[in-house]
Amino acid sequence: MRTNFWERVGVQLAILDVSEDKQDFPGCFWINRINVPEAWRGTGIARKLLKQCLDEADREGKALILAVSPSDGLDFKQLMAWYKRHGFADIDGQPLGILLREPQRA
Repeated sequence: MRTNFWERVGVQLAILDVSEDKQDFPGCFWINRINVPEAWRGTGIARKLLKQCLDEADREGKALILAVSPSDGLDFKQLMAWYKRHGFADIDGQPLGILLREPQRA
């Protein structure tokens, strides 16, 4: 699985970084960050990057995990809902905000 997905927005980059978890959740890939330059937020760029990542994870049969971590004025509840709309779910026994998405079959 690729470790980054990106899109040029103006003279900047919007990025999504992924890394394999070899310790706590073997076989899963962590989404470490999605960063869209402030001027481009709300335009669907993050959704596009996440969809590319989800599609690749599904093709390769990889689970994705993330820790919801709002920044720059983003709201925790809204981010949780956004990720859950994309197939992520809470993990039993893990703190609130640690979400997992199992690979989806077409």
